[in-house]
Amino acid sequence: MFRIGEFSQIARVSGRLLRYYDSIGPLQPQRTDPATGYRYYSAGQLGRLNQILALKDLGLSLEQVARLLDGNISPNEIRGMLTLKKAELERTLSEEASRLLHIESRLRQIEEQGSLSNYDVVVKSAAAQLCVPRIISGHIDDADHRALAGRRSSQTLL
Repeated sequence: MFRIGEFSQIARVSGRLLRYYDSIGPLQPQRTDPATGYRYYSAGQLGRLNQILALKDLGLSLEQVARLLDGNISPNEIRGMLTLKKAELERTLSEEASRLLHIESRLRQIEEQGSLSNYDVVVKSAAAQLCVPRIISGHIDDADHRALAGRRSSQTLL
């Protein structure tokens, strides 16, 4: 049996992490001394800790890890969790690749022009929106109402 400090050194995790896992359930000590409150772990618990760390490294939540290790999850659910995590990572990679291209473009601009331009114009598409005119004179006649009724435009009306 190892005290928490020894076990944390062997496993290369912090004692704080072991206390956290004890409090929420995925890895509880083999024994806790009732007089001192010291936590004792066995060498056999290293395997479970390594499983927890490996599954966390895949991006699964501790709740998912606990369900998986306790056998309360079907292979289809595991496949679904990993498929969702894979899609999330692919999206993140795509966003980061786009950001990298933007940075490279800025670096080229600095090399070519000696500095960044003072402003950038970014054109984005947007869904059509109903625009309501701002009444300056305080009066809109019936012809104006008919012209504006039902009109959808992404342009600002003056």
